[in-house]
Amino acid sequence: MDEWMETAISLTLSLIHEPSGEHRLDHNCAKSVDRVISHDTATAAQSTIVSEKRACSFAECNAVEKITSLCPHCTHSFCLAHRHARDHNCDVGDKLLVQAQERREEIASLVQEKMGGGSVVAKEKKPVVVVAKKKVNYAIELMKMKSSAKGESFIPTESRVYLRIHFPCESALASQAMFFHKDWPVGKLVDKLATVAKVSNVNNTSDEAMKLALYNAETGNVLPMNESLAALIARKEIQQAAAVALERVSVPFVGE
Repeated sequence: MDEWMETAISLTLSLIHEPSGEHRLDHNCAKSVDRVISHDTATAAQSTIVSEKRACSFAECNAVEKITSLCPHCTHSFCLAHRHARDHNCDVGDKLLVQAQERREEIASLVQEKMGGGSVVAKEKKPVVVVAKKKVNYAIELMKMKSSAKGESFIPTESRVYLRIHFPCESALASQAMFFHKDWPVGKLVDKLATVAKVSNVNNTSDEAMKLALYNAETGNVLPMNESLAALIARKEIQQAAAVALERVSVPFVGE
């Protein structure tokens, strides 16, 4: 065994014995290394719905919501807008990402040197700018949504309901404005949003824990699957330009 191979194996073994060392590599290939790194650094935050509103832990945010997410890195609770580590400038998460990138570059350098190439230069990290969240003016928000929201073009303008959609933590999509037909039931929205977010939809199976539900992001209330948007608006359970969150039923829910 040559010196390069011994170094590569030593480095790979060090990846296995990180603090989250329950995860083992099946073999020493680059894809296996990436799976370990991805598992340790890209763990999704777990959303929790509580009976009383909770303040976001991000210093520059004044949001108080019923749906909050516990960061798996710093263990603080954050609102929907700041639940991902990158959005609340998570020091712990940033360190893990930097360490993961350094490990990738070290492995890449070893391979490149073996192939006769030069070393890999790390890219400079760009700062993340987060704007403090302000109280929502739904009239203004609706005007903005009408000019940028995505939806089915065949829906008549007078029949459109505009909503701010927060996708599940397992999805890579950021929140976005969308519009739907006022007569559509919530169940139809859930199916369409699952397709947009590219998350598995098992609502037609018996696996209750993994089923998707739509929540009012402000109150934390689950929206009934068989109710139309028009009916919910009439009962003031939601309104035009409101924010809703798509999450798994397994997320803990506590009623009023």
